[in-house]
Amino acid sequence: MRNKINCFIALIFVALKLNTYSNIRLPQLVSYNMVSQSNAKIKLWGWASPEKKVNVKFIGKSYRALANGTGNWLTKAGLFKSGGPYQMLITGENKIDLNLRGDWQYMVGQVYSPRSFTGINPFVGQNWPTGPYNTMVAPAINYTVKSMVWYQGKTNSGKPAEYLKFLPSLIADWRAKWQQDNLPFLFVRLPDFIKATYSPVGSYWAETRWRPFKTLAVPNTAMAVAIDPGKWNDIYPLDKKNIGNRLVWVAPHLTCNNLTLVYSGPVYQSCKTEGNKLILSFTETESGLMVKGGGELQYFAKAGANKKYICAKATIDGNKVIVRNDAVPHPVYVRYAWADNPDGDNLHKNV
Repeated sequence: MRNKINCFIALIFVALKLNTYSNIRLPQLVSYNMVSQSNAKIKLWGWASPEKKVNVKFIGKSYRALANGTGNWLTKAGLFKSGGPYQMLITGENKIDLNLRGDWQYMVGQVYSPRSFTGINPFVGQNWPTGPYNTMVAPAINYTVKSMVWYQGKTNSGKPAEYLKFLPSLIADWRAKWQQDNLPFLFVRLPDFIKATYSPVGSYWAETRWRPFKTLAVPNTAMAVAIDPGKWNDIYPLDKKNIGNRLVWVAPHLTCNNLTLVYSGPVYQSCKTEGNKLILSFTETESGLMVKGGGELQYFAKAGANKKYICAKATIDGNKVIVRNDAVPHPVYVRYAWADNPDGDNLHKNV
């Protein structure tokens, strides 16, 4: 009797296992109304019964894939133009007909409601280092992309020196994962935050904000500045449209090699000393530098070898800024907008 029961359970297990792999299944990224990269070969992937064939028909062409021993399959579809609507037919042990309409849609994902706890802090999966990666990055590695956008987070603000190592490492890792050695990578710097201070002080927030600028040394990267759209009492700026526009200006420069597009604000180039003055040179100045709103430049400070910064007067001369303060006769260091919230920073360029 026991042998019959064991045999019956084994048959149920085998039937369940076969049923698990009986149909072609697709990840959420390969689904109805998905958004795909035009003018590039796109990867299509999913699951099926092990060693089973999968056929894909897309814009008059056919593509084939063979599921491996664990049921994973992948193929590449040829180039297609943006627009639509398009139809994609995936067949094997079942049939999936995808309607790719061509218009943008979105769906709200999982929402985490705030909860209060007492005692030891609980484990929260989305905050664990592997949590965001395994849930938000790893499932998209097969997805064909033309560039990446990274919004700098606040977690490293207490240890800004680490960011100079972490961000280039992340760029290298994602380029390797997506198998694109020169994948364009755009990043957004931290916004202004916390109450404004008008005298030179130390700031972990400013130091963390400065680190991505050093990452521009990594080839095929670009940066969008978000120091002005922020709010002192909101770490997540409401003015996301302005930040999005800046990314829109930056993207064609990297992805389309559009060298004529004005995509950047003034970029620091070099500094030289003349007596008690520091002369800063900038690139990406177009018709020259300017003071936004008129008046005097704000938030410049300089220091001698002792690194004690004091406010300094700054004036514009073409694509240069001349910084002076007689109280520092032998200047060595200079800073601009070095604060958590440099409210009123006003160095801009004429366009």
